[in-house]
Amino acid sequence: MAAQPLFSRQSGFGPLARMLAELEGEPAVERLTRLEGVAFEPGAPLRPLPFVSMSRVFERAARLTGDDLLGFRVGRAMRYDGFGPMVYFAQSAPTLDRAIGRTGVLAPLQSNAVGLPLIVRGDTAIWRLAYRRSVLALHQQHALHVLPAMVDGLKYFLGFELDGLEVEVPFLNRMTAAALEDELGLPVRPGASHYALVFPAAWLGMKRQAALAPRVTLSDVYRHYNPHLPRTTRDAIWNVLPPLLANGRAQLDDVARHLGMSRRKVQSDLTTEGQVFRDLLREACTTRAMELMRETRATLAQIALAVGYSDQAHFHRAFASVTGMAPGQWRAAMAARAAPEG
Repeated sequence: MAAQPLFSRQSGFGPLARMLAELEGEPAVERLTRLEGVAFEPGAPLRPLPFVSMSRVFERAARLTGDDLLGFRVGRAMRYDGFGPMVYFAQSAPTLDRAIGRTGVLAPLQSNAVGLPLIVRGDTAIWRLAYRRSVLALHQQHALHVLPAMVDGLKYFLGFELDGLEVEVPFLNRMTAAALEDELGLPVRPGASHYALVFPAAWLGMKRQAALAPRVTLSDVYRHYNPHLPRTTRDAIWNVLPPLLANGRAQLDDVARHLGMSRRKVQSDLTTEGQVFRDLLREACTTRAMELMRETRATLAQIALAVGYSDQAHFHRAFASVTGMAPGQWRAAMAARAAPEG
């Protein structure tokens, strides 16, 4: 059975691009996006991105800047209510345990690669940041950028200084953990098997101190997170192919890498869904070629190369198999349709 592909929203990058440009210059941002086949698009915060690609960008950016806490600084620079109506809905819960529960249920709308389970052990509450097993090796900087939002969630709801709150992290590097402790102003326990906030279970029954405005309904939340994150491997491939085509790397191995899957797994899931990668790639190349014919004056030979065909005859056959028209005929038809009457 094909599993749902792991994706996050573009808004998860927060101010990473701006911070990286300030530290290393715009060329560093461009190199990073080319390497990972993603683009920073502040104007499209809800656009789905493969979670593995997003995590790799965070990890590469941290190595590039030499800052082991870069993810944390990105998260700290993000507004807690910048996550939209999900935050307002969670904060409108009557008690803290209900607010955390709402956050956990709705978090997959933002990213389906992580969960936010709440565990109670005696008089201790543990609010975990839990990653899907397949992405465990690529999550440190991403996790660091989520932790400030979790801490802020508690602060906003409870309305008092969080005396008794501790942070658990799986760092083996105690210097990094100590630096995080200084930045957070909270005790940090390294060497755990997970990222988590640990606090007195008595807090869970506390009532909301102040409501965040505006008040929203659950329907408002689901309407906001549109489009949905990809639910099938076919949808996931359609999501990653356009930027890969733009970078000239759109073969099956490239797609698998960006989805964090093996080539064999992608093929297997597509077979389960009754799809063939070759057909999806041909359709995506044709769609990109149409865009280039509408938006540029490039020759058909140049467009064929731009969408991955070294042989123009092959491009013509593939285009015609999808549209029923040769590329030149399609372009002429579009030009005639756009021409003013009279």
